[in-house]
Amino acid sequence: MMNSPSKDIKDLLEDSGSGIDLVYAENLFCNLVPDVGVDNILTVTVLDSPGDSPYPGTAVYDRPGIMVYVRGVANGYTAAYEMAADISTYLHNKHNETINSTRYISIFRVGDINWLGFDENQRPMFSINFAIQRTTTA
Repeated sequence: MMNSPSKDIKDLLEDSGSGIDLVYAENLFCNLVPDVGVDNILTVTVLDSPGDSPYPGTAVYDRPGIMVYVRGVANGYTAAYEMAADISTYLHNKHNETINSTRYISIFRVGDINWLGFDENQRPMFSINFAIQRTTTA
């Protein structure tokens, strides 16, 4: 059984080989956008999102989507945008990766980095959408 794509991509982003300084439950989250206690920390959340239907007749070929949500610190637009750009560059066009026993055939960005505005605490918010093609490694 495959994990949710958000969990696998969270694990991929946390991997020291990514070159992106993210640590799960500190500044990297999965399907949870933290609010309390992180006002002074740039956070990244990986969320499951709608993808495309599986190809007909293939029970193990999946085409989900994910959204990566980046929220900076108050008045920290540049650092938040740079984090979004680093993640976009790292994940876009990744192919033939095995993550947690699932073969990721391709991961590619859909559209550009989305500027979402500032939240009520003047923290900048961005999102990046990715389309995925994956299958079990069995």
